[in-house]
Amino acid sequence: PVKTIEIHLPDGSTKPWSSDKTFVEFIQEFLPFLKSKALGVELDGTTLVDLSFKPQTSCKVKFLTFQDKQ
Repeated sequence: PVKTIEIHLPDGSTKPWSSDKTFVEFIQEFLPFLKSKALGVELDGTTLVDLSFKPQTSCKVKFLTFQDKQ
């Protein structure tokens, strides 16, 4: 079932998001400046996922780019 979850960004803000949408769509809607830079997503400081991932639960995220050391 599709549900609304919360995406917690590094700046402390929180965005509501639908569990049937990808991080690509999230970037297009909320962070368009990352559209050509983001490579992946770190979830809750522990798990790395692809931008096509559809988060199913609320999470803290960090969008990874070539500028990150990881």
